[in-house]
Amino acid sequence: MANIVETLFGSQLFWSAPIAFAGLAFVWLAVLYLNRPIDGGEHLKKQLKTIIWIIIGARFAYPIFLTISQYYIWSKSDIGKALLYSAIPDSVVQKLGILAGLSNGKLGYFYLYAFQRFWLGAIISVLIACGFFMFLKMLKKHKERFFEDGELELGFALALVVGWPNFVIFLLMIFVFVIIISLVRIVAFKQKLTTLGYPFIFAALTALIFGTKIINVEIDYSTNWPE
Repeated sequence: MANIVETLFGSQLFWSAPIAFAGLAFVWLAVLYLNRPIDGGEHLKKQLKTIIWIIIGARFAYPIFLTISQYYIWSKSDIGKALLYSAIPDSVVQKLGILAGLSNGKLGYFYLYAFQRFWLGAIISVLIACGFFMFLKMLKKHKERFFEDGELELGFALALVVGWPNFVIFLLMIFVFVIIISLVRIVAFKQKLTTLGYPFIFAALTALIFGTKIINVEIDYSTNWPE
């Protein structure tokens, strides 16, 4: 069992699983939206809600598996056991704020390690997606013409798919594609109304393909800026 887990942890393919899942989820959502029936809004909403729960489940299933596996690997070696049962000094615990309770105890180092490496990204991604969903609900309440049936749920699902920090690129690109698609519809089709479905899809695709690269470039640029 230990060899299997260690092999998985040492495999780049295993660590790429979230990217593959995000890609498959995006394709599923895009195909579902593009093939939506004209009068099937309620059915589309139900399908999207099911997918949303699947994505949220996957968001947390992965760190659960990683946490259990990391514990198992460390428990099988002397060095791992030393890390596993290392307590964080009180002086450090006091600086952790809300994480102090999690890090205080004989498994303090392991809990903090697992939280920062496996759980933090998933929690932030879900919280930001939920905040985005609440914003979309308020927007729909005041500007319902921006939405067709199911597009509210589509935006929520895609926000969950892109996750953090790609959500930053996703949000920015929504505005870009709203402008682009609006211009195309006005010039080519003489249509003034643009809903958010297609901008959501194109923005999510851009975030998934280029998001991490763009963010890394920004980090490198700011880091290497001459003083």
